[in-house]
Amino acid sequence: MRTEPGADVAGLVSELRARQNDAGAYKLWPGSEELVEFVALYAQHFLLEAAERGEAVPGDLIANGNNFLRSVAARDGNNLVDERQTAYAIYLLTRQGQRMSTEIAAARKRLEERYRGQWEQDLTAAWLAAALDLMRQDRDAGQLIGRTRFGVARSMTHTTIR
Repeated sequence: MRTEPGADVAGLVSELRARQNDAGAYKLWPGSEELVEFVALYAQHFLLEAAERGEAVPGDLIANGNNFLRSVAARDGNNLVDERQTAYAIYLLTRQGQRMSTEIAAARKRLEERYRGQWEQDLTAAWLAAALDLMRQDRDAGQLIGRTRFGVARSMTHTTIR
């Protein structure tokens, strides 16, 4: 059985609309209130990618999801997992042309104070370097990604929000 090009994307966009809550995040399961923050961020990333590739993604779905991204980008994370997701949200907003200099500076300050020697080896650094690169801060981006060493297995636990 063949489907029309984009039909799977349209179905997923429809499902994500049904799962989006009032804060703009996406529920993990239909009929549930459970959110997994990384999954909600990833869902918004998918919608941005789909829209960039010409798929029909309603503007209000993106706008509401961006409200969620802004809340994650502006918060003070409780641990390195939270900070990684903060950096991911910053990257996604920067990718859409939003200046996130204040949020990046605040995140870097917290990371240096609380996780010196850890965060530089984490995906957190890559997300922030990518955001800096998009904002044409090439020197800062290059220095940050240059200190990053990948290849070491790390726990990728995620924060569940209820």
